[in-house]
Amino acid sequence: MLDGITRENFFDLYFSLKRPFVVQIGTNDGKTYDPLYNYISKYQLSGLMVEPQAEAFEKLKNNYKDNPNLKFANVALREKDGAALFYRIKPNLVLEGKEYKASSGSSFYKDQILVNVKNRLPPVRYDILHRISNDPNDYIEEISVKVRTLSSLFREYGIEKIDFLLTDCQGYDYAILKQLDFKRFAPDIINFEHSLLTFEELLQSHALLKNERYQYFIHEGDTCAYKIS
Repeated sequence: MLDGITRENFFDLYFSLKRPFVVQIGTNDGKTYDPLYNYISKYQLSGLMVEPQAEAFEKLKNNYKDNPNLKFANVALREKDGAALFYRIKPNLVLEGKEYKASSGSSFYKDQILVNVKNRLPPVRYDILHRISNDPNDYIEEISVKVRTLSSLFREYGIEKIDFLLTDCQGYDYAILKQLDFKRFAPDIINFEHSLLTFEELLQSHALLKNERYQYFIHEGDTCAYKIS
């Protein structure tokens, strides 16, 4: 464990010493509240940015339009290739300028998006959605998104190494982590959102990291793991 150091300090040190190849899954627009945007932009890093929502994906590409070293994939990750149902807040109900606050709650899990809607409506919040009813279901739409396994995604985009892996996938992070071939890819750093995992998934994800010789520390709702040589 790292004592007396914040994740920001840790990232500052890492990116000052290395120009890693970054894979970021669940990138949204790539900029708003994003922990890697400043580093990727400052150092013109190479990497693969993954985001399934069409509107957020277009903003993502625009936010990184000046970086020729990035690849972009408009997909989500699942256990097999194809298409899958995805739940999100209806874009036409989002107040102007609040698109990230709404789209960041999208999920494969409908029960989760219901909670997210409740957290974005009065009396919790008054500044994100146009209020149309008291029923959270009225704010949700079901869309189909293209999905790939992690191995299919890497093969399609020619990914041969990963130095830094970050996932922010609304409760699907452990399912993605399990797909990583640690014998072929052993990132220096793996940062994933754990706040929406079940307790069992959290324990299993940490056990997997320890088994692969990673140490980790907790930053708010994320686990940040680093490889031990």
